[in-house]
Amino acid sequence: AERFAVLRGQMNDTHPYNFPPGHLLGLARQATNVARLAEVDGLFRAAEAKVLQGGGFDAEVELFWTASVLRTMYVVKKELRHARAVDESTLEALTDPVLRTVQRTSLANRACDAGNLDDAEAWLAPVPRESEVLTVHTHVRLSEARIALMRGDYPLALARLGREAEQVPIRTDRDAMACLYRAAAYEKLGQLDQAAKALDEHDVARGLLCGADDFCAVPERLVEFLARVRVQLRNKRDRDRLRRRPSRGSLAGLGCTREPLRRCPRGLR
Repeated sequence: AERFAVLRGQMNDTHPYNFPPGHLLGLARQATNVARLAEVDGLFRAAEAKVLQGGGFDAEVELFWTASVLRTMYVVKKELRHARAVDESTLEALTDPVLRTVQRTSLANRACDAGNLDDAEAWLAPVPRESEVLTVHTHVRLSEARIALMRGDYPLALARLGREAEQVPIRTDRDAMACLYRAAAYEKLGQLDQAAKALDEHDVARGLLCGADDFCAVPERLVEFLARVRVQLRNKRDRDRLRRRPSRGSLAGLGCTREPLRRCPRGLR
């Protein structure tokens, strides 16, 4: 509880660990606009060179966020090898311990993209699990939840994220993704009402603009997932309504009584 209080105190912190520098904000909001990929690739290479030349913390922050945008674009294009190469190069260049830790969680997600869950867990192995740095805590919890989902351990996925929104502190720009993972776990457990509630707890469309590269699939499959949950929930509610209907032998639900029928007088036959 004390650690969660510390983490919640960082929710509105504009530290570069949590938000990109001002000059990269516009670019970050267009992370799925692959038409800008060549431009972002040039920015990434320039940022990487600056770090390798000893540019210090500010240069590392610029590399970290530029890499995040470039990686997302490659994932959207389904060029997963390129996305992983970006993450690997970035990890090699960074020296800041927090940025390096988050970068390892990103590489765990790239391993998930390839279905290599053992590799994903290996990337996470040296990462602190009880960090008091919000960005580390957020990325670790989401990565653990994704691996649990892919292994079919849906209760563990819910335990890492909380069974409801805000039970576990998650950085604001990643909250949509947490809600999606939570909904996916509930769907697999057959708890469709809870899955729908999880989807309603956040504007999931905004999640596509907030790091959807780390969701279980790229955006078009996310749309399929949302539609599937809603269809299944509608079907479940229809079945529940049918179960609540009176049986054929019961007249009570029709407003009728069970009094015995009386014979009609002869004249009315």
